[in-house]
Parts: sequence; structure tokens; C-alpha cells
Amino acid sequence: MSEIPIIIRFKDVSKSYGETLVFEHVNVDISKGEFITLIGKSGCGKTTFLKLVNALILADEGEVNVFGNNIKEVNHINLRRKIGYVIQGVGLFPHMTVRKNIGYVPSLFRHPPSNIYPMNKLLDMVSLDEELLDRYPRELSGGQRQRVGIARALITMPSIMLMDEPFGAVDEITRKQLQESIARIHKELGITILFVTHSVEEAFLLGTRVAIFDNHNIVQIDEPKAIIEKPANDFVKELIGKVGVLEI
Repeated sequence: MSEIPIIIRFKDVSKSYGETLVFEHVNVDISKGEFITLIGKSGCGKTTFLKLVNALILADEGEVNVFGNNIKEVNHINLRRKIGYVIQGVGLFPHMTVRKNIGYVPSLFRHPPSNIYPMNKLLDMVSLDEELLDRYPRELSGGQRQRVGIARALITMPSIMLMDEPFGAVDEITRKQLQESIARIHKELGITILFVTHSVEEAFLLGTRVAIFDNHNIVQIDEPKAIIEKPANDFVKELIGKVGVLEI
């Protein structure tokens, strides 16, 4: 059996914003096809981690490798062609229809990518009706807007999907439906997903591995069951006390 390749690697990465230290000597490998959920206190660096992967910011020290290359040495536009990004606020353009919002990302490139999903396949993946294509964001529910955001991130067939608190602004029923959708998309496409959440339950439900952030580093990254059975420290132990009733 061939070894699963490492798609993201942090090698002794440190990052600060001015005098505020975010990361110090972070080392982690993420394999192709993993679903990594990121959990920790507010301000612990979860969003910064995503931005480092996407080269929206660069490390002060150490090396971030994506697709086997140091991101400081590659064309960042070409890098982002292979990475989808979904945020909590969705960021849909209010003056554009659903169709135009979904198709917006390929239009950003000077040479639009040839490998894009057909619209009907995208809609099926995110469970949206075709009749919504000519509506505007204001005419959609919160859950529908979030599904449009996911479709927009998927259209260029990315190898990596970065998701920053994507389901934080919807009700619990919609959130459950969206969780089921993204789990199915991950299974069907084999895409690598990095998913930031403030919900401990959501992190342990969705992640093939959970990365727990504290004290300027990742204090534990492992399969949910392994973390529950053997927490790395008191912080992790307190954290997983909130998911003790889950059947992992």
C-alpha cells in the first residue's frame, strides 16, 4: 500500500502580530484527504493557521509547505487556484445572482482554470435547487447562502478547502444539515479540509483528526477517540469534558 502524501507541513513555524505572539515553533503534518478540525480559545491562532496555508500572511520564522513547496517560493495566485476558502459571513456579493456569485472565482484569474465543476454538479453536491440560481443573496436563507459559499469555493476543484467558522451564524437545525453536507462532500471528493470551529462537539463530530490550540501551539492533534481516551494535558481534559456524552 502506497503512503498517503503530506499535503501541508508546518516546520518550526512562528508568527506574531507586532508584539502579540500567536505561534511559537509549530510543527505539524497534514496528509492528503484528511478532515482536520481546529479548536481552541478565541485568539489562539486558528484563523492565522488557515491564512498561513493560503499565503494570505507569511510566517516570521520556520517554513510552511503546501503541495510539497515552500509557500514563500511559489506563485501565490497559482497556489490559491488549488485552495477553496469559506468564511462565516459567506461574503456573497449582494448585487450578483447566485449563479454569478458561484462563478465569480474562476473569473478572477487572468487565465481562468479549465478544471471547473459544471453548475448542475455543484448544486447537487451542496444540495441547492437550480431554481435558486437567478435569485440574489437577500432572497436566500442563511443556510442557503452558506451552501452557495461552499459551492463557490468548490467550483475550481480545489485540493484543499479552508473553512473558518462556516456554520457559526445559522440555527442548530441548519447547522446539522450543513455538517452532514460537508461530511458527505469530504467523503465523495476526498478533498483535504481544514475546519475552524468554536464548537467542541462539531470539532469532534466532523474531524478525522482534531487539532487543539493553546499556549501559542498545537498541544494535541489526533483522532477524536484517541484524544478522549488520552488527553495530552489538563487544558485538553477540560475541553473534552464538554464532549464526554458523544459516541465517537
